[in-house]
Amino acid sequence: MTDPLVTTSYTFLNNELIGTLPSRAFPSNVTSDLHSGNILGIPENNVTKISNVLVLTTAMKGVIMFYNTIVIIIGVFGNIGVLYLSLKHRALKMDKVTLVFIENLALADIIISLLFYMPMLATVPSGMWVFGGATCWFTGFFSSHVPFLAQILIIMSISVYRLWVVKKPSEVRKRIDVRHFKMSILFIWLIAFVPVIFWIASKAEAFFFTRGLICWSTNHVPTSPTYLSTKIFSAFYVAIPMCIVFVTSVMIMYTIILHTLKAGRSLVPHLRTLLTVNLICWTLLVSYFPLFVLIVLKSTGVPIPNWFTLFQIYAKSIQVVVNPFIYVATNLRFRRCITRLFRVDRRTMIPDTPDIRHTKMDMVSQLKFKIKVTLTLSIHKFFLDSST
Repeated sequence: MTDPLVTTSYTFLNNELIGTLPSRAFPSNVTSDLHSGNILGIPENNVTKISNVLVLTTAMKGVIMFYNTIVIIIGVFGNIGVLYLSLKHRALKMDKVTLVFIENLALADIIISLLFYMPMLATVPSGMWVFGGATCWFTGFFSSHVPFLAQILIIMSISVYRLWVVKKPSEVRKRIDVRHFKMSILFIWLIAFVPVIFWIASKAEAFFFTRGLICWSTNHVPTSPTYLSTKIFSAFYVAIPMCIVFVTSVMIMYTIILHTLKAGRSLVPHLRTLLTVNLICWTLLVSYFPLFVLIVLKSTGVPIPNWFTLFQIYAKSIQVVVNPFIYVATNLRFRRCITRLFRVDRRTMIPDTPDIRHTKMDMVSQLKFKIKVTLTLSIHKFFLDSST
């Protein structure tokens, strides 16, 4: 007997792709593969196999929804806090160039949390896309690609820049210009749009990817005409940047150890920033490693387990969740700004003070001072009345 969830989702899939988009129909080979189930990576027209992809137990749904909620809360509010404290209170004690990269990384994390993982949270209970065709198209092309690609490219740029600072600090001081790096950030965001623009121009379409519980684009389908471009873009935007991040992180760690053991120029002023950058880089490598494995498996033609696609999608959320905690753990000024942010007296956060330790009295100190003044005046008044 066919599972109702399978029938509903599969019918919805066909209706969205073929029924509602007749003017932009797929090539015949892709359309036939949609009916046969090959778009899910299943080689035969076997409804039982499709049900193995779609059906989740109540406990599994509960775990996925709980984790998804955590990702959204921390990803949105944590990274908004990073942007707010950094822009208004200069809470992150870093050089201006690294700070520009970190702020854009926080922006990418917010977009991922809101526009990618939030729709996934709504699809888990029913196993269906509930936001309509236009939103599915936007998610399948923009939300599923652009912020993730920007995130990878930004972290790669941070790691390369910090290696340059460590290796040739005098050269960096001569050539550094924050405006140039701001233009490079804009260039990174524009580059992240290149694959999406190419796939849209190639008449790729969006569909609800039941195995990943998210809308995807048909350029990921092996029989799609644009599948070769997906392999090339995956190597250029994911595999190569991850290798660069790994190499630069190792070289930065080696340089730190080397200069710690040898007498020479000190890296102490850079240690906090280097530690922050290295933790971000290694978090990227851990969170995107399943995607790296998926790219390798696809390129070699090895069959991919059904659960692995959903696993690599949620593995990428590790970067979104961990980044705010990295800033808290490696930056004392950032921690103190957070503690003062949640106090009643917001005036203790003075943006124009170079050191946050030298701030005005907090609420407790003010209360103690008022009590002391009141008691002193009362005693003086008592003795004055007694003397008269």
